[in-house]
Amino acid sequence: MLSLQDIKKYAMRYSREGMLPSVFAAQSILETNVLNGGSELAREYNNYFGIQKGSTWHGDTVTMKTKEEYNGIPVYEDKEFRVYKSPEDSFKDRVNLLLSLNRYQAAYSETTPEAQAYALQRGGYATDSRYAEKLINIIDTYNLRKLDKTKKTMKNVQIGILTLSALIVIGMVYIIVKG
Repeated sequence: MLSLQDIKKYAMRYSREGMLPSVFAAQSILETNVLNGGSELAREYNNYFGIQKGSTWHGDTVTMKTKEEYNGIPVYEDKEFRVYKSPEDSFKDRVNLLLSLNRYQAAYSETTPEAQAYALQRGGYATDSRYAEKLINIIDTYNLRKLDKTKKTMKNVQIGILTLSALIVIGMVYIIVKG
């Protein structure tokens, strides 16, 4: 079972294409109940996002009872969930899944955790009518916005290094041509 630190690490490593690591980590925390011992789905099957089988999945699955919400009414149903070889595979697949489905594209253009959480909810990530609120509460409770700032700083440093490298190459070409 992953720890909170592990979840933060994977969220930082795999968040891309505009998804904020704070939202990524909050989803995993919420979906797995990791801070209270974790769900069976996470512990036994390495599924850290409650990702159901879907039509594109060709790997192993497990059928488990899950709580869905329809028109504000909770219903317990048996659903097929994806099984992963490792927790890391779950994080990778979550990124690929969200990027492959048009209904989540709006989330990637949002720049705040709140806006991304609500865009995921509107996209149908979960049936829970309070899904976005729960994600935001987790983000605030565990100070996950810090991950977004760290990721942004890392990106700015990378841009700075690329710019400096380009200037060095241009300078070397100039010296060679003039020399």
